[in-house]
Amino acid sequence: MTYLPAETRHPQLAMAIGRRFGNAVERNLGRRRVRAAFAEAWPTRAPALEGVFLVTGTRALLTMPFNRLVESMIGCFDQFESQAPAASTGPTAS
Repeated sequence: MTYLPAETRHPQLAMAIGRRFGNAVERNLGRRRVRAAFAEAWPTRAPALEGVFLVTGTRALLTMPFNRLVESMIGCFDQFESQAPAASTGPTAS
């Protein structure tokens, strides 16, 4: 997963799942699993991260247990949150 900080009202999820991933049925299944895992994992980080998230799919998406996929996304969110610069409180008067 790749994260691009941006001011957005809602998180934006993008996926890179190409033909090398598998046939159309497998690609669609991978996309559905990513969307569902993201929807389940996101509420744990909603106020902390704003931006665009790009998930690059591998065939492991098809066989990975769903709870492990959710945990993996939460781990990515934790990593992005720790790397994010501290939020500014606005201009200060001198």
